Amino acid sequence: MRHRLITVLVGLVFSVTACSAGGGSVSTSSAPPTNAPRGLDALDACALLPAKDSGRIGISGEGHGIALDGAATCDWTRQDGYSVAIRLFPSVGLDDIALSGAKTPTMVNRRRAEKVTTDEAGKCVLYVSVAEHSSVQVEIAPGPGRPAEDTPLACYDALKVAFLADPRLP
Repeated sequence: MRHRLITVLVGLVFSVTACSAGGGSVSTSSAPPTNAPRGLDALDACALLPAKDSGRIGISGEGHGIALDGAATCDWTRQDGYSVAIRLFPSVGLDDIALSGAKTPTMVNRRRAEKVTTDEAGKCVLYVSVAEHSSVQVEIAPGPGRPAEDTPLACYDALKVAFLADPRLP
């Protein structure tokens, strides 16, 4: 009997709420508000690694945003002279990219990723899947005139960047 009374009361509350809102029915639409970001198109690549996080990987300055080959890109320079880049590919998924070099599947939280290394010492590129046809690229590479660190360390750093950026991805 008590369970039935609670069910009736809950039903009345929803009815009164719907009527007082001026509508005769309750909407169950789960669509996001029209001003909500809809994928990578709405993101600033530099916002994926704010200053409070970038210091954790040796970056002391602001990122420099550019469009490179149609992809929103942000570049930083670490204190050791290495470059860190994040590129957004809103319509190119992980499976759409022709990756050259040694590929290693990995994960960034719950996202599929591919770690790619080439013959270029000290360089590592990590591609992170955002959706079926969108992805993010994180690249760590020696800056001009800088001696190359070992590639596994560059890949470790790329993973750190990806883990820091991940919570800000759609």
